[in-house]
Amino acid sequence: MNIQKFLITIVCIVFCLNINAQTVKKGDITIQAGVGLLSTYFLDASETLVPPVQGTVSYRFMDILSVGAFAGYSEYKSAPQNHSDGSINQFHSSSILGGMKVAAHATKIHNWDIYGGFQVGYSKPTVTNNIIVASERRLPEPKVREEFVYSGFFGATGYITDKVGIYGEMGYGISLFNAGISIKL
Repeated sequence: MNIQKFLITIVCIVFCLNINAQTVKKGDITIQAGVGLLSTYFLDASETLVPPVQGTVSYRFMDILSVGAFAGYSEYKSAPQNHSDGSINQFHSSSILGGMKVAAHATKIHNWDIYGGFQVGYSKPTVTNNIIVASERRLPEPKVREEFVYSGFFGATGYITDKVGIYGEMGYGISLFNAGISIKL
């Protein structure tokens, strides 16, 4: 089963549960600020210069549905790459991601908000090729594309007080897994 089908299944289960408690309700505005615990580019073995950070603002327009906006940023530097002609280069990359998200919410345990949904956004990566040792051969410039991205996500927020909670969220974005603080206004 691919990840999109898995996430769609999770969202459908969450939506069908529709078990609500007093933790969150229609009309609530929630702000989340988190850090990525697993970079989207972790397989590249790059050095993290700025860890993936993400912020979200959501409005609960129904007891079980919310809509929100998110933005994220991360920055990395690759290990130096040695080439057969003696040249050495290193890549410096940064990513900005922002967009909208829709989530379905269900609560099984008091003070927990369990949710899943879909997000669509715009990704603006930049990559710079830093030449450390030059050669006569010209290295190709890295190809990057600004593009619209979409994905599914699911997560949970455990509320410590009526207004403050800690959340964890998994899905493709500025990071594969984000964790941080959630504040209800």
